[in-house]
Amino acid sequence: MADSPKAKSDVVAAGRAVGEALLRYSRMTHAGVVIGGAAILDVKLEKCLKQAMRPMSKKLYGELFGPMRALGSFAPKIVMAYALRVIDLDMYRELEKIRKIRNVFAHTDDLLNLHSEKIAPLYGQLKHPEHIKYFDTHRDRAFLDCCGLIEKSLDAYLGKMRESGTDHNF
Repeated sequence: MADSPKAKSDVVAAGRAVGEALLRYSRMTHAGVVIGGAAILDVKLEKCLKQAMRPMSKKLYGELFGPMRALGSFAPKIVMAYALRVIDLDMYRELEKIRKIRNVFAHTDDLLNLHSEKIAPLYGQLKHPEHIKYFDTHRDRAFLDCCGLIEKSLDAYLGKMRESGTDHNF
């Protein structure tokens, strides 16, 4: 009975269902990696910007960084960080690439991954250090490594602020 055509058909259908579920999970994982990585950079940029500004009350920071405020989203934080010399032009450009990739994932109902037609050209524009040999094969890991390098640079900025005595202690 186990070798019947119906049983084989059921096994093939179950195999396809598992394959489709794995593909769906993989695509959702890439979205999570990109959105999560960009969110970490967004928070770190906000800390850097607050350090670059004069100390203010939480209420005043809220006026700038709250939802629907001037610095309430990733894009204006990137521009302001460049304007205040928190980041250089190269980092500005890399953050913009990350932001654009994040936006495609965040504003679509499609199941995308870092190999998808909508994403792959943007991903391919990211600079990646020579040590990331898996840039094309393990794109989720490489994307996080790219984010990690930017985060490290932002941490260095925060460290300089602490050393100079201008740390606002957030």
